[in-house]
This record gives sequence, structure tokens and C-alpha cells, in this order.
Amino acid sequence: AGTYWGWARNLSPQLSGPVTVTLTIDADLVYTSSTPTPSSVSGNTITWDLAPFTAFAGQSFSILVSVPIGTTLGTPLNTTLGVSNTLGDDDLSDNMATDNTLVTGSFDPNDKTATTSSEFSDALYIINDDQWIDYLIRFQNTGTDTAFTVVVTDTLSEELDMATFRQGVASHSFTVAFKPGRVVEWTFPNILLPDSNVNEAASHGAVSFRIEPVGPLMAGMMIENIANIYFDYNPPVITEPSVLVAEFSTDVTTVLDTTLLLAPVPMQRIVSVTAPAAMRALRVIAADGRTVLRSNPGALTYDLNVAQLDAGTYVIIADLENGDQLRQRSIKQ
Repeated sequence: AGTYWGWARNLSPQLSGPVTVTLTIDADLVYTSSTPTPSSVSGNTITWDLAPFTAFAGQSFSILVSVPIGTTLGTPLNTTLGVSNTLGDDDLSDNMATDNTLVTGSFDPNDKTATTSSEFSDALYIINDDQWIDYLIRFQNTGTDTAFTVVVTDTLSEELDMATFRQGVASHSFTVAFKPGRVVEWTFPNILLPDSNVNEAASHGAVSFRIEPVGPLMAGMMIENIANIYFDYNPPVITEPSVLVAEFSTDVTTVLDTTLLLAPVPMQRIVSVTAPAAMRALRVIAADGRTVLRSNPGALTYDLNVAQLDAGTYVIIADLENGDQLRQRSIKQ
């Protein structure tokens, strides 16, 4: 089981129109319940129809899902949360959030992960293609009693521009403060986080934020960050470092992009993808940076079903079993 947390907010001083929030969970997940109660549930799409938001008002969401027994470890999961209202919107770029993760077995429940705007790689920040980085800090109470207060601190590296910091969603009510020494501190007062032995599903928490690097970036520069998580008066739990390496897109792989062959071009319903080595994973990236398709071919050639994609330009990325990564742009008619 697992939980998605979302947050929809009116970022203007004006009254919004009626608000519609839609969560589309991955087809490999099973919807269990949510707070607040949705207006409708249709397959893996959950919809909330909400009254207009007053100035700077918002609504949080908590959605419990389960992973069917027998799901292969490493299976990619793609879930998208979108929000709209009936009035005009000056900035449509922040109306959708996508979570990409993998099915895992035993793992350290306290971690910090980074996702760049292009999603070309989970280890590289592509100079001239990427703009911002989304950080997600997850924590879990694996002790023997309820945690009453959780504090998360993050000392932002010098490579990150604090002026571009933008708060993201969180699992519980919190306050955020900026401390000396580039420290961001989130406090979850009276969180009452149960220990995992009592209630595993409710023992998790998370907080996220978006930020841009300080430019100009040089190839090879490392953007490294860790988080400290304090459960009540216990010593901090320190996450493994989240590390991104800045590179130019032409340096992502030593194999030319043209060695990833697509047919037909433009794409129609089925596109045949051929690589010089077996493909461990395939991703299709939309123009706005969202991952819209994933597959695990395990072969040199794979027929990818793109019938459900809208017309437009996409990037197909192939992770090969020999460690190379290839990408090719194509148009869907």
C-alpha cells in the first residue's frame, strides 16, 4: 500500500471559478480511498469537483492506493494530478504534477529524490534543456511509538538559487522557515505519525519543493543535497545524498542518437523502435516534460503502442542493457 498527497491552491488574490481536480493513477495501482471524498471514481481516474477558491485558498488531498501482490519489482508507476477552473489562468505550467516511481521491495523509507524538468535522466541535469529540479523528501516512523512532531531540514547547496524556491505539496500540515546558512526547515507540529508496527500505511510522510540551479552551469558540475529528519527528540535521520551531474545533451551517451531507429515517421498508432543493443526500458516524453508512456522491452526491437497519445512532438528515450542511453525525437500525427 502507499499514499499520494496533493495540493491545489489559488495563487492569486482573486476568486477562482469552480475547481476541478483530477488524479490519474497508474494502471498497475488499485485505488482504495481518499480524503476528501471524490466526486467520482472511474477506473483509475479520481475527480473532485470543488467550489471556487477564495484568494490564496487551497485544498489538500490524500489518496490511498495498493499494489497488487505479484507486481514485478522495478515496474514503473506514473501518476498525474491536474487542476483547472472555469476562469482564465495566467500560468498553466503549474496546473499539473506528475509522480514517476518504481515498485520496490524492502527499502530505506527515509530518502530524498530529484526529478528534473526534462526527465531525460534521473542522474543528469541537461544544460540548455532542463530548467528546474523537483525535490521530494520522504520519511516514515519506524520506531515503537507515535511521533508527535517531525522536523525536516535541508541545507541547500551553493549550486541552487534560493530566490527560485517554490514550495510543493506535503503529506501533513506544516510551516516552513528559512534559517541562516541556506537552511530550509519544515515543521510538522502535532503530526501524530503512528509507528509502522501499528499502522504501516499512515506511518509515511513527505514534503516537496521546486528550485532552479544557479547559472551558468558547467559540464561535470555536481548538484548534491541531503535532508535531515528529526522525529521528536531523537537524533536526525540523514538521507542518502541526492546527486545530479550537469551535462550537455550531446554528452548523455557515447552512441549517436540516430542509432535509435523509429518507423514509421511520423508516428501513427504503432511505432517500431530499434536499438543497437537490447533495450532495458523505454520512455516517451511529451513537450512539457511529462513521461506519458513507459515500457520494458528487453529486446533489440519493440513495437510501441502510441495510439492514445495526442498529436504533437515527443522524445523517445531508450535505456540499453549495456548502460547506454539513446533518444530520438518524433512527431505523432
